[in-house]
Amino acid sequence: IMANFVESLPEGNVRRDLAWAINQRKPFRHFKSKLYRHPNLDKQWFLFREQAFIEIIKKWLDDHKIEATVIPFHKSPPEN
Repeated sequence: IMANFVESLPEGNVRRDLAWAINQRKPFRHFKSKLYRHPNLDKQWFLFREQAFIEIIKKWLDDHKIEATVIPFHKSPPEN
């Protein structure tokens, strides 16, 4: 999920910083550290992560023939 998030970012310093972080020993710690150095990116990350988990959950439910409604914790930002 972290790698997909990094790939979704435009080319630049932020993307390079986060790509470096996930390729280090203890990638979660490095990713979090780099993420909080970039204002407003943490909200984008949490929404991205939540959406990724929702997709994983929906696929698991579908694979197991379970009907359920998945309700996001956060509301997605309006699409432009």
